[in-house]
Amino acid sequence: RAVLTAQTLALVVGASFLNAYGWEQVVYPFRYAADSALTDFNLEWEPTVLVDEVGFALVLAVGFIGTALSARPRELRDLILPLAFAAFGLSARRHVGLASLVVLATTFPAALDAFRNWDPVPRVRQLIPRFTQPRFATPLAIVSVIAVHAGLGRLPHRSVFALDPGLEPPIEASQFIEDEDVPRPLLNQYRWGSFLLYRFAEGEAVAFVDGRNDLYGSEFMRDYLAILEGRQNYRELLDHYGVQSVLLELNETNWRLLRLLIDDGWVCVHTSRASGAGVIVLTRNTDRARTLIERFGRPIKIPPPPPR
Repeated sequence: RAVLTAQTLALVVGASFLNAYGWEQVVYPFRYAADSALTDFNLEWEPTVLVDEVGFALVLAVGFIGTALSARPRELRDLILPLAFAAFGLSARRHVGLASLVVLATTFPAALDAFRNWDPVPRVRQLIPRFTQPRFATPLAIVSVIAVHAGLGRLPHRSVFALDPGLEPPIEASQFIEDEDVPRPLLNQYRWGSFLLYRFAEGEAVAFVDGRNDLYGSEFMRDYLAILEGRQNYRELLDHYGVQSVLLELNETNWRLLRLLIDDGWVCVHTSRASGAGVIVLTRNTDRARTLIERFGRPIKIPPPPPR
């Protein structure tokens, strides 16, 4: 089994080079685990699908490991589906639900073998032969996987990358940005990016980031997360990307950054609400924004986040 596991891992690494994002998937969890980003990226949810490259890679790894450790003889079909995903499908890593079915296909035979050898109470033992038949077990397993994903999609989260299907976009704030020509580039809330792309004719110039984290790449997303968390280098990153204003939600995730920006001299020029939460627009105190600040600048106190 050790030899087979090593061979399987070698195939994973080899196949990853056939995909533009493959090697990123292999090293991603290890590179970010020490940077506290693994948890944040791994909590990005859509209704029933985990939208996250880490999640996709980990689910795929379960399939490989399950196949490698299976007690039954290996066949080519045990590896063909996972290898196809590793080589050609990792750029579509949003489809974790589909990857789960691949895991199911690769680990299901071994699980059935273990279940058949289980020795429960007599009444349950009589049912095992029936429910381990493919015509019963396969639909049951698929329904179980779908149910798990549906349940996970309803878990609470704190991630700045969370996507809410019932999201109300910052309509009033975006109108203010357009009418008053708020200086840009504009650092925006991650889940508002797609709205800004469609709201403004020059959408790409307005939205700093949107839901396509695979398009922006891991380095950019790491910088974005560092800014939102107000890490030590947040000022350098804001200067690097030329950010002149921010459009953010007044929530516990952003409070640290907003307080730091206020302390740095950024000025609040607009507040409103969207999806029941406060929306704030801050701009740098520069000559470019002088007229805007004179007309709309207002003091604002950012409360400390509640204890976790």
